[in-house]
Parts: sequence; C-alpha cells; structure tokens
Amino acid sequence: MKALLVYLNTYCNLPNQKVIELLGFLSDEKIKMCAGTVGNTVKSFSKKSTSIREDLKKQILKEPTINEDETPISVNGKIMSTIGVFTNLISFLDAFENRTLESFEEMGILNKYIGTVCHDHNNIHRSFIQSQQAECNFHILRYCKAEYEVHKREVIKEFMNYLLELRDTVEKYRLQGKERFEKEEYEKAKEKYLSILEKMV
Repeated sequence: MKALLVYLNTYCNLPNQKVIELLGFLSDEKIKMCAGTVGNTVKSFSKKSTSIREDLKKQILKEPTINEDETPISVNGKIMSTIGVFTNLISFLDAFENRTLESFEEMGILNKYIGTVCHDHNNIHRSFIQSQQAECNFHILRYCKAEYEVHKREVIKEFMNYLLELRDTVEKYRLQGKERFEKEEYEKAKEKYLSILEKMV
C-alpha cells in the first residue's frame, strides 16, 4: 500500500487528495486516510531511498550523453521547479524551490558530469564548463515553428525541414546499428546547417 501511495503521488503526479479519492473509489470506500498520510509516506520513502538515489546518480555520471529538462510544477499549491536528467534507462527527477544554479548544484549530477548534456538552451549550463553542451532539436523546432507562424519566412521553414531530415537520417542509422556519422558526412551536414543559419540572420 505504501509503495502504491508513493507511485501514484510521485510518478503519476496525483495530488495527495486525489490519491485518497482514487484508493477510496477502488476499495469501495474501505480504504480511508488523510492527506497527511500520503505526504508522510512519501517523505519516509525519500529518506529510505537515499542510497538508491545515489546509486542512480553514479550510473548517470558514467553515461557519455544525457538529456536534461526542467519544468514548473505545483507542490501543495506552490509553484516549484522540477529538474530532470534522463538516460536510455534512467529518469531522475528532483523538485526545488526554483530553477537556479544552486538547485542544479544541489541535485548533484550536472555539476559533476563530464560528458555531453542535451538540453533546452538554459544558460545555467554555461556554468558547467567540465561538460559539453548540445541543444535539443525538438526545442529548436518548437521555437522555429512559433517564429514561422508569426513571420512566415521561408528560410525558417527550410531550417525546420533540414532538422527533420537530419532526425530521420539519425533514426535510420540507429536502426542499422550505426552510432555516428562518418566524418565526411558529418562535415557536410554541419556545413549545410550553418549555411541555413547564416541566411536566417
């Protein structure tokens, strides 16, 4: 029951009261508890899972490439920030008062990581000089779509189409078991990417 409470509240993002209502509904109102029980159970799990969380961080730090994103989240009616770090196998999320450099450092991953971090162009990443920075193409496409809807510049559409073309190529190579572009192909892709960018300025 405790594991289910934690799962519904933290993984499924159900507020405390909704967790209580759902369990009551599923048990024909045989399971009754107060909102504080949910909060206390999650807090207890957090303390007991400290060593597991540290092990997950160590695994993430070994990866050559990781993804990072952050988003606002409501915690008991208060807007806070959730910072997430993701690999192919691990999703590690932490909630903080706000999205500051101190929050990223407190999380204890990005300030220690030395590989490549793919993110949404958050300037905080410039503080982590020990890692390589890569901007998420999906975020770039989102920005371009908004710009194109306003300005209708064909070069923006051209850039979006090229990003989608690169995505399809990467996916094709992944299915073929290839891990990277050949050097000549990479240089050609980079040259075209930069040439389109120059036309957008």
